[in-house]
Amino acid sequence: ITIPEKELALVFVGEEAPAGCALNAELVQGKNTTGDKLIALHKGLNVVYANDASHLYINYVMNDTNLKYTEQPQISIHVEGGRANGYFDATKMQNQDWDNLENLKPYGFFTDDVIRLKSKHTIHSLSLRGVEEQQRNGNWNYNGQYKGITGVLSKWDWVHEIEQDFFKPEQFADRFNCLMFSTDASGLYAFPYGTFIGTVSTTFSYPEWVKGSGGDNGGNLWAVVHETGHHYQKLFNLSRCLESSNNLWSNIAVWKRGASVSRLDAPQKLFNRFNRHQTWFDMDLGDRTRMYWQLWLYYVELGHKPTFFRDLFAKFREQPIDSREAKSDYLRFARFCSEAAGEDLTEFFTFYGFFDKVGNNLPLKYNDGFYDKVYAPTTISVSQADIDDCKAAMAQYSKKAKNLMFIDERIRKTPATYEGHQPGETRWATIGGLNPGDNRVFGDVGHYTDFGTGTEPGTTAQPEAVRLEGRSLRVQGKGAVGYKVYNAQGQLVMVANRHAFTIPAELDLSQITVTVAGGDGGEVEIFKNGKIVDAYNQPLKFDNPAGLTVSTGTDHPMGKYVIRNYRMFDGKYYYADAQTRPTEGRSGAGEYIFVGGKNSGDYHIYSLATQRWATYSNVRDGRNMLSWTDDFAASQPWNIEHVQNGTTSYYNISPAGARAHAWNWHGGVGVTQNSMGFYSPDDANSHWELIPADALTEYLALVKHADSVLVRDAAKAVSTHSYHQAFRAHLATESQRTTATQADIDLLKSQLAAWDVWRTADSTLQADAASVQHIQPFLNDFKAKLAALTLASSTQGLEEAQELIKAWHTWKKADEVLVRDAQKVKHSRPFYNAFTALVTSTQTTNATQPAHVAALNQRLLTWPVWRGADSLVQIPPYNDPLNTKFR
Repeated sequence: ITIPEKELALVFVGEEAPAGCALNAELVQGKNTTGDKLIALHKGLNVVYANDASHLYINYVMNDTNLKYTEQPQISIHVEGGRANGYFDATKMQNQDWDNLENLKPYGFFTDDVIRLKSKHTIHSLSLRGVEEQQRNGNWNYNGQYKGITGVLSKWDWVHEIEQDFFKPEQFADRFNCLMFSTDASGLYAFPYGTFIGTVSTTFSYPEWVKGSGGDNGGNLWAVVHETGHHYQKLFNLSRCLESSNNLWSNIAVWKRGASVSRLDAPQKLFNRFNRHQTWFDMDLGDRTRMYWQLWLYYVELGHKPTFFRDLFAKFREQPIDSREAKSDYLRFARFCSEAAGEDLTEFFTFYGFFDKVGNNLPLKYNDGFYDKVYAPTTISVSQADIDDCKAAMAQYSKKAKNLMFIDERIRKTPATYEGHQPGETRWATIGGLNPGDNRVFGDVGHYTDFGTGTEPGTTAQPEAVRLEGRSLRVQGKGAVGYKVYNAQGQLVMVANRHAFTIPAELDLSQITVTVAGGDGGEVEIFKNGKIVDAYNQPLKFDNPAGLTVSTGTDHPMGKYVIRNYRMFDGKYYYADAQTRPTEGRSGAGEYIFVGGKNSGDYHIYSLATQRWATYSNVRDGRNMLSWTDDFAASQPWNIEHVQNGTTSYYNISPAGARAHAWNWHGGVGVTQNSMGFYSPDDANSHWELIPADALTEYLALVKHADSVLVRDAAKAVSTHSYHQAFRAHLATESQRTTATQADIDLLKSQLAAWDVWRTADSTLQADAASVQHIQPFLNDFKAKLAALTLASSTQGLEEAQELIKAWHTWKKADEVLVRDAQKVKHSRPFYNAFTALVTSTQTTNATQPAHVAALNQRLLTWPVWRGADSLVQIPPYNDPLNTKFR
């Protein structure tokens, strides 16, 4: 009901308010949060006068917390005067009621600029046109269904239910019915009675609530939950976490929406803070938000302790936070978290720097340029005794909640669960550029599902191979969620979640222990006292689809290559020098080695002359895009694709995961100081040859080529099966060579050439075996000769073998003639039998002998004549004396 300016309304009340309760009228102007005064109502006639045009609220309030609102009497109220503008109450009305009220505009309904909406938890005071626009634009339709105004308001209630769940709301059943107030008047902030969300467009769009869009930072779903969360955060709001603790609920809402992931920085940011010995005092908003989020993700979402935050809030009801001292602020939080979990969380809060700073009245900041100006400065006092007491209280729990600092839901892609999602669809990035599953951004291990559930254990760390490259450790294995470094005193001094990480220079390698952390809380030592643990001092395994000779590291470089552009410029070839700049001729070329990356087709590239790794930070077309680093773990991998098509053979080199960009001397070879840039891989100048730079690389490349030939021919090696297997075994041994000479190369080339000859013979005999008859002895003898071959004997008698293959075709032709004419022979049978005997007597020992071959050629020449005569005289004589005489 709207009361116009300078008018009054008569409010008739049926009963007095019961004891402990109050009944008031309140006149609210526009989108204001409250009226300028309350008017107490009593039984009977009440006069309410409006100085300004106002909306009439009736407030029925309990002032005694022992009362239940469901037990209070209903009071009848009747209003005369003012104008019925209408409102919408989602607890009593349906979508059709909204449409009916819209249709009553000609009769005065829905004519105020401001519309009041009510749901279970919120009263909205909004621009009517803004709300109507969302309906008109189809934003109350979703996935083929009309959700209407009730669908949108139910999402606002969902926010409160997420947040209120932390309080065990069932314990207050029927005792509170406090409604939040929300308006789109201006700004984006919370106030004592509710929230200002300065828009209607997204907050009343159903698709925005249930799906949003990639890279939208959570949209206004994040904003609504954040601002609403200010009303619920007090119990666990640590000093300088006013803008962080409520973000836990924003992240929960975004996660439960099911379309995207949390809105947090990549975990490397916090790892770097810890590794630089920074403390809780150095954390910013995102860092502190992440602490809350990791606890929720592990204990609640994974089900390790679903009541964790409910129990935590209950403890803080008994002993609230007092931010003057750490022992009643963040140290109390740490202790209560351990109590709620029933686990020792010392390591987790060590990671967040809770125990590293001592002093009186220490400045504590948001470490945010905006909020440190908005909010007044504060200090907090910390004593070592308080830290020790906190640690002792947590240490009483035998179960150690270890490795929890690594948990993150973005390490791998995660299935989408939003309303209307498609099978196979995955969650997208909440923050643009931080794409789930991109291990360059988020690291390799620590995905939340690897930490198990309330009923299933997490993964067990199973390292397989470890490599030390300078101060960088490379690890292969299964079950890891992170890597941890301890000093000689057993203190955690470094963490990482990448399979390759660098030990800081200030840590003495001979004094540290490195472990692989598992999702089950266990750890396995892989490096101790300056060396790799023997069980894991194994060569790393990697896919090598480009077929390169790959080095395991820089200490024993293998596979040295020079890099030459596949295309000639003005009739000349150009090579990459030691810094990838174009240089004319082989003499100025740099030598490079390639080290296998963790993903198939990925390689790390090292310049032997500069002793640095090629890397990149920005992926876009342009010149001089390649950069260099001394640190293997800091180098980005490259994808190398070997393109082969007939006689065409070249390589494309691209940043891993960005194949739309490839190595290219962007701008041409004539540009001064033009080191490697990026351009389209389809460009003719984006193709490269990787040419062996020494005998070993050339030899190992030949070994790979030979093995690929044998793999190709495996099905064809029938009689030569033993020879084939021995050759492959030899190549497997040769692939481990660390030295080679030109003589080695020449020998392998001759062995490969010999294989081609013997494989040709084997294939020929297998193809012809089913069709031969009289030369079966030759076939069997030839096959036996192939079966007796060894790698050592394979290069001997090659000319004889080639002659035998040639002879085989001749003798097979004779066999075909005899088989073809067998049924035509009558009078020339003695000739035919003698011809057959000659063919049948052929073996490898005489198949190429001149006399034996001459006898064959004589018969091949004369047989058609006599076979023709035989056919002719088989014609019936028909009483012709001449035919009789000829026969």
